[in-house]
Amino acid sequence: MRKVYPEQPYPSHLNPDSADTSELTSDGYYKYFEYEYTIENLLPTVPYYVNVTAFDFGSPQSGLGSLETAKPNQAIVAYPLNSVDSVEAGNLEVYVYPNPYRIDGKLYYQRL
Repeated sequence: MRKVYPEQPYPSHLNPDSADTSELTSDGYYKYFEYEYTIENLLPTVPYYVNVTAFDFGSPQSGLGSLETAKPNQAIVAYPLNSVDSVEAGNLEVYVYPNPYRIDGKLYYQRL
């Protein structure tokens, strides 16, 4: 896991509407909190379920144990796909699945 903007200082405001535009990504998120994790060696066209959980270490003074959001909550299915550049560079063959592909088949793919 790595910070996408490692030199970005902590935001001046926690309200994005009051933040300086240099603190925000083009999507309107704070750069300071942007992280990226690359998962290696995934098989193409195999569905993988991905989720991010929040956790804390609890409070030993009060006897409260650590807490974590449930792992199945908000999990999304994603299919790893090669980029166009890597397909061309490796002279890889392109397959269509399912064949014939039906646009009304409600098959949606997200890029990891």
